[in-house]
Amino acid sequence: HFSTINAYLKAVGLSEIHCSKLPSGDKLSFD
Repeated sequence: HFSTINAYLKAVGLSEIHCSKLPSGDKLSFD
């Protein structure tokens, strides 16, 4: 169970990091 939860959290964390980086990059380019 722990390995599955950790894998899920890692996947979600990575996706959140990528999603947060992409919009910020777009905002910087627009600014």
